[in-house]
Amino acid sequence: MGNLSKKTGQGKTPQQYRDSSAFAWYGVVGMIILLSLISLCGCSHKTYVITEYDGDREIRWYSTGK
Repeated sequence: MGNLSKKTGQGKTPQQYRDSSAFAWYGVVGMIILLSLISLCGCSHKTYVITEYDGDREIRWYSTGK
């Protein structure tokens, strides 16, 4: 017969397995929140369009709001 006292789940108790699983999910949720904040705050530049007319010709100037 095999060793009956051997634990399953990589040698962890069921409580340790649940804690590790919860910690991994907190990490995934944290990464999603971090990526969302970076994408929302990192793309805050605006482009302004200045339109001028030179006779019958339309000239557009594009400027970033730096």
